[in-house]
Amino acid sequence: MATTGHDAAPVIITEVGPRDGLQSLGRTVPTRDKVAMVETLIAAGLRSIEVTGFARSDVVPALADAEEVLAAIPARPGLDRRVLVPNARGAHRAVDAGPDTLVALLTASESYNRRNQNRGVDELVEEVGRTAAVGREAGLPVEVVLGTAFFCPYEGPIAQERVESLVERLVELGVRAVCLGDSTGMADPAHTYRLCRRLLERWPDVPLALHLHDTNGMALANVLRGWDAGVRRFESAICGIGGGIAMPPGMAMGNLPTEDLVHMLSAMRIATGLDLDRVVAAGQRVATLLGIDARSHALRGGTPAVVRSRADASRSVARGMDNSSPSA
Repeated sequence: MATTGHDAAPVIITEVGPRDGLQSLGRTVPTRDKVAMVETLIAAGLRSIEVTGFARSDVVPALADAEEVLAAIPARPGLDRRVLVPNARGAHRAVDAGPDTLVALLTASESYNRRNQNRGVDELVEEVGRTAAVGREAGLPVEVVLGTAFFCPYEGPIAQERVESLVERLVELGVRAVCLGDSTGMADPAHTYRLCRRLLERWPDVPLALHLHDTNGMALANVLRGWDAGVRRFESAICGIGGGIAMPPGMAMGNLPTEDLVHMLSAMRIATGLDLDRVVAAGQRVATLLGIDARSHALRGGTPAVVRSRADASRSVARGMDNSSPSA
């Protein structure tokens, strides 16, 4: 089981709400609100943030202002402004805009790729190779999110051998780090542990991360087992927004809420460098800014601070009733 304590290696939480979350809202958010969202997250202490994506505006209109958003969020020490780049063309656009990290996307399922992009996995691996070359030329790190790494809605469970083979190819292409995406939210803790251990034992020097959806309610359990296996970076979205990879109709998905992730790790005394109250406050501000209902337990009152405040309020009411007396 997991060991806890401040002597453990700290966890890095990568916030993906400004890209993954906003891309999936189904409406366009004004550029100023996107920038305000990112600055709110930075003020809350988050330092690894996927701020936008450089996709074609006719394909993903929600990200049409990628250059403007990135330009409004200046580089600063300790801040990793990450951007999604679906292909080498997007990578060239992104390089001109000046991010800190390029993030490419690949899905492990052949059926998924054929149905949604009409391309095979091998073709997409080659595209990642071209993206990695763009990053090397620009002196920027390139990381890859490997989607459907656990389960595909068309093929079912994805064999661990297939994921390992794809990671091997990515490492050979010079990809700096790999993030396993539970795109459907169907991963379970045992599968998560076995796959993460398998990859980390083979490539101990290649950072491994997890991007988890909470469709089956096991996302936090998967975080814990990933942490047990040695994973030290997790991707999540403030308020639980996003999770917009194309799936069959009727599949309700959502990213793991950042505030719930911080809550669990804080309760276990696993270092993240983040203060729970500040992250919860940021979630409240983002929910108001976007006009959304947050999916997280933390924003629905499930934190120690809220419970204590409610208890104090109840005691105050009770005292007022005890001290009251009928008028003469």
